[in-house]
Formats: sequence, C-alpha cells, structure tokens
Amino acid sequence: MLYAEVTQPIDISDFSRENMFKIMDSYYKNMKREKFETDLAEKTYVILLKNCENEIVGFTTLLLWDLYVDGIAIKGLYSGDTIVQKAYWGQTKLQSVLGKLMVQIYQEHTDSLVYWLLSSKGYKTYGMLPLYFLHFYPAYGQETPCFEKKIIDTYGVLKFGSSYEPVAGIAVNSGDRDYLREGVAELTETKLANKHIEFFREKNPGFTKGDELLCVAQMGINNFRPVVRRFMQYG
Repeated sequence: MLYAEVTQPIDISDFSRENMFKIMDSYYKNMKREKFETDLAEKTYVILLKNCENEIVGFTTLLLWDLYVDGIAIKGLYSGDTIVQKAYWGQTKLQSVLGKLMVQIYQEHTDSLVYWLLSSKGYKTYGMLPLYFLHFYPAYGQETPCFEKKIIDTYGVLKFGSSYEPVAGIAVNSGDRDYLREGVAELTETKLANKHIEFFREKNPGFTKGDELLCVAQMGINNFRPVVRRFMQYG
C-alpha cells in the first residue's frame, strides 16, 4: 500500500531530504547535493510517495511559475525531478495525486491560461503527457502550434539559459547536469512499439546523456483526459 503527501520544501526534514537525494543518486549519475538542494528550494510543491513503513520511495517536485508570452499572462506548473524506486514501478498513486494537484491549480486559476511545463530526459517522464492530456507538444504526428512553441522557448531560456536550443526544443546537458544510469529504464523493442516512446527517442536522441526535451500541455477541462476530469467531480 502506497500513499502520497503533498508538501512544501520548507517542511521537509533533513532526514527526508537525505533519503530523497539517495534515491535520485541511485538512479542518476552526476548527482550533486548542493544542486539538488537548490533545485528543491525553488519549488512550490513536493509530492512524496511513501510505503506502509512511512519510508519515502519516490517523489516529484513542482514549481508554480508566472510567465508572459506575447503579453499574455500564463500560469505554468513546471515539473522538476520525478523518481520512483523500481520496486514500485507500475503503481499509480503518485500519478493520481499529481493529477488531483493539476485540477486544484487549474480551478484556482480559471482567470488565466494554465499550462503544464515538463522537461523530460526519460521516456517514462514523457509518457505522463498522454496519460493526462488529449493534446500536448511536441507530440507524434502533430505540429507544435506557434503559441505553445513560444511558451516552450520562454521557459526553456528562463530555466536552462544558453543550454537551451530552441530549434530542437532541447536543453543540452554540457556535463553539469545529472543523467540516467545505465540499465535504468532502457528502451527495448517492445517499448519502442509505443508511438509516444518512439517519438521521444527520435526527438531527443541525447536523452541517455541527460539532454531534456521541453514539453507543454494546456491544463483545462477540454484537454484533460477523462481520468483527470473525474477528479473535478469526485476529488
């Protein structure tokens, strides 16, 4: 049995931070504690995934951002580090709580355009887009609309600076960021039969060295998949 807790960085104990870092370090190379703490401190929300012994077995971090694109105010929910220990892969608790949080944020900001902003260096993270949304970008068989492309470019520069390459929509890892260890979530022929996973590999061929594909999806009743829209009715 797993359960999830939505909290803020300031409320996370040193002991929990140490465990979070150890989980990241076991799956990613080039992890640096100082950078981990800096990234965590800037976030608005943290979702902690825990087992029945109250041990942290996964988490995701999120930043609620105010962006301006073509003079239009946008509320962006940026997803940072997301990791779940392999023993719990296939469990959906983290995804469901994240979906509920998306609905909450959308409902709190109905006077604004609200977008999910995702930088993905692995196919599992990219695979969350079709789980939650009907339309997202970049995506298989679809051209990214101009406005969505501008949103990607805007947060790409803000988050990654000169490491962001707007033509490819990729934040290139020049060696200062972490990347998946070998043997973690490797692509197989079976996985590549999924059109979304194959698209991710084609769009981000440098994912194994930590390059990140920047993605966007509008949050709203007309774009949430039914599994997310149900949270609006039942919570």
